[in-house]
Amino acid sequence: MITADAAFANAANAAAAAFKATPPYIAYRVTIHTIEAGAPRDEEDSVVLRTRDGAAVVDGGASLQTDPPGLPPSVDALANWSFTPSTRNGRLVMHVNYLEPLRYQFATPAPNVDVVVRAIKGFAVSYDGDDTTHVRLEPASAEVKALAKQHNRFLYRDVWFDPATWLPTRVVVTAPNATLTLEYTTIAGHWLLAHVIYDSVEQSQRSSSRSIVDLKYGQFEFPAALTDAKSRSNARASMQGD
Repeated sequence: MITADAAFANAANAAAAAFKATPPYIAYRVTIHTIEAGAPRDEEDSVVLRTRDGAAVVDGGASLQTDPPGLPPSVDALANWSFTPSTRNGRLVMHVNYLEPLRYQFATPAPNVDVVVRAIKGFAVSYDGDDTTHVRLEPASAEVKALAKQHNRFLYRDVWFDPATWLPTRVVVTAPNATLTLEYTTIAGHWLLAHVIYDSVEQSQRSSSRSIVDLKYGQFEFPAALTDAKSRSNARASMQGD
């Protein structure tokens, strides 16, 4: 059995390779269930995403938007990345600020070396009990421990992966005020988000407010061009209105 550090590195490398193979256009449907200040709200959108820059056609619109509703399904949760949640025209947008896939390489041990310790910098990584498909990460260095105290600074906490492909199936990242859970599926050979939960608490001197956003993705297609994708989006929107 390999170490938990090496398992995390393998999962990150598999995710980086899958992200590199992301198709140029992804058409999908996303349902967003939001509970804010105790009040629920639901929406459903047909989206066509241009993955190279995050531009999207939403519900057959005539113009491109800079961000689709929710979170783009092509996000690599084990990358070096960040996002900013906001509301635009009544829709939740989780703008991805940057996304740099991480790749790990460990030196090949010399023939006379019996023990090799492979570590993920700044974290203590361990298996969750006997489950060798689930690793947990805890801040270990002074620098990472300081980051873990920052508002809206998300760090890895849990990673589940498929032992056959090493691709992550579920990733949990946390900040002092929020938790983001990302679940993945593989559709036609493409590694994509299937389910996202964003649970956050905003506090002021007088009160605190909790919001939960639940996103579910489906009806994936991979058009060859944006014009073809827009016609598919228009057809979907028309069918939803009938």
